[in-house]
Amino acid sequence: MTDLLTEEAAKLLNDVRLLVKSEDILSVSVQINSEAEYNGSGILIKTLKDKKKEVVSSKKENVTPLFEKYKEALGEYTPVEDALEGVIGSIELAGRNYRREAEEKARLAQLKLDEEARKAREKLIEAAETSEAKAAVMREEAEKLRSEGKADEADKLDRRADALCKKAEVKVERAQTIVAPMVAAVVPKNVRGAFNTRVYWKARVSDQKELLMHIISTGQYNLVLANMPALNGMAAATKGPSSIPGVQFYTE
Repeated sequence: MTDLLTEEAAKLLNDVRLLVKSEDILSVSVQINSEAEYNGSGILIKTLKDKKKEVVSSKKENVTPLFEKYKEALGEYTPVEDALEGVIGSIELAGRNYRREAEEKARLAQLKLDEEARKAREKLIEAAETSEAKAAVMREEAEKLRSEGKADEADKLDRRADALCKKAEVKVERAQTIVAPMVAAVVPKNVRGAFNTRVYWKARVSDQKELLMHIISTGQYNLVLANMPALNGMAAATKGPSSIPGVQFYTE
């Protein structure tokens, strides 16, 4: 540190260090025991204040130029740092935009697959309902045939109706298994520490039946919430006691 000071300034600081540690100063600074010490302390205070003025003057003479050089040097670095931060910020913004676009593409692709899966489920359900409707007509015809004494023909129609109902059940089961595959955003892994990105994990139900079976077998009932709008609608429609175990219909 003394390499930054002139020889005169370094000598001044050293003299002051020795002065403030001298026995005369230390003894009076602790306690004044006599009038002579009291009177002498005034002289010491004047001497110390004069030295303080010399130190302050020397500091201005030696440190101020150094500080000006420091500010000048700092002024060279600051624009470069600002330029780097600006470029880094622009690239990070471009990276975030790219990631958002990739995630948006994945979201739209997921919506498309979900819609296709929904239509496929609806198609199977509609086909099952059509089969059940045909089966109902066959059963009515079978009953009519029985009333006419044509039991064999009635039995054949019943068997055909049973087969249609069985096919309808299979279609409903198939419909419950149709789930759109998950689409993940394709974003390449960046260089470690390059982009400030955070990955958020979320969940979606891909097979409601499997989820319910899991909940029943494990007792993790906290994984689902009752569909209260649907239950309230049923309560309002039936206006009677609930037929659903664990659910009570009431008025208020």
